Amino acid sequence: MTKIQDVTGTAFIVAEYRAQENGEPNPLYRDPIVPLFLNERTRQAADRMAADFPAGEKAVKLRTRYFDEVASLYQTYWPNQPVDDSAFYNNYFLCTLTPCSAR
Repeated sequence: MTKIQDVTGTAFIVAEYRAQENGEPNPLYRDPIVPLFLNERTRQAADRMAADFPAGEKAVKLRTRYFDEVASLYQTYWPNQPVDDSAFYNNYFLCTLTPCSAR
């Protein structure tokens, strides 16, 4: 298994996986910004990681689509609330556990 030595490097690997989806015939999402941060070195690192853990590449793509869908729903219910992790999880779980006027 590839040893993860640099957490910043893992962010570039995730970015590579996200960028690959842009080239698919029917992409799950489009991310036009992410390719600006990538180069041959990041592609090689992503390829090495995918060779050792192929499911990770698919997981990133599916997770990205899922969170895009959740963020879209979140904006429907709380249109004036910025979407960030803390706001999403706090409001989601509060409304799941207690009555919520936004439902």
